[in-house]
Amino acid sequence: EPDELLSAIRVAAGGEALLSPAATKGLIARFLAQQDTAGEDRDPARAERLESLTVREREVLVQVAGGHS
Repeated sequence: EPDELLSAIRVAAGGEALLSPAATKGLIARFLAQQDTAGEDRDPARAERLESLTVREREVLVQVAGGHS
């Protein structure tokens, strides 16, 4: 879409990064997949960051990882 392209150009021109929904989903899925089957994260710092999220933030993360926006 022309409007989306123009928006992406403006974001890039402003020095920001722009990820497609598919790329975002892939990154989140990979992040979540790094947890072992017991639910414990191999990286304590990562586990701490996840634990710092609010319930709502976790809900949104799961939805985005599932491909929803």
